[in-house]
Amino acid sequence: MEFVKRNKIFVALASVLLLLIAILTYEFVQPSNTPNTVVAGNDSEKTTSISNFSLKLTSANDLTFHWEINQGSETISKIEIFHDTTLLKDVTSQAVYSTPLFQSGIKTGNNEFTIKVTLGNGKVLEKRLYRYIDEVLSFKEEHRLEGTTLYMETTYYVQKDQKPRTPMVSYTLNQKGVIPFEYVKSETVKVEGDYQQQKDYYTFDLSQVNSGTYVFYLNFNYNEFNLMFKRTISVDI
Repeated sequence: MEFVKRNKIFVALASVLLLLIAILTYEFVQPSNTPNTVVAGNDSEKTTSISNFSLKLTSANDLTFHWEINQGSETISKIEIFHDTTLLKDVTSQAVYSTPLFQSGIKTGNNEFTIKVTLGNGKVLEKRLYRYIDEVLSFKEEHRLEGTTLYMETTYYVQKDQKPRTPMVSYTLNQKGVIPFEYVKSETVKVEGDYQQQKDYYTFDLSQVNSGTYVFYLNFNYNEFNLMFKRTISVDI
């Protein structure tokens, strides 16, 4: 007690200090009621990107390009499609682009296509795709039976400077026996741009077969291009 009496000021200060420590400790261990604040990214800061670039060769032999651009804060000055280093089309104002293969100057085999998006700041975005175009296109078979002769014709497109040899044709039957088969001739039907349509003629001699239904399972092999087309013909004798 004598110490307290002599050091009243010291004791008072110590008491205040202990009280402050207790208050601060209490505030520290209590859970905060202040909600967390999440700062979302600003949409205007997103960058422009090419999310898709695709190509389809249609049954009409048109090349159809599709693409998707994720628009960011940058402006787009122009969008272009190239074949190798050759500009095919400025498609800035288009959502899809289609061009006839035969008139495009694009050849069969391996091809590289690039879409280029030029931004307002001068930056150029690129996306490439690679497409192999078969050397024989739009292969079709037609036939007709006249008496005991089956006439068959095939038509297809090839490059003018890459005319293939006549395909190797083989067949199997749904019945036993062999039916004589003959290649007759080939001719060029028409020319479209860098391509031409060919027609091949064949005959089957059915004069020695019995009455019935004959089904031919045909294979047309273009060996130099590693291509084969399968067709089925059914005739009643």
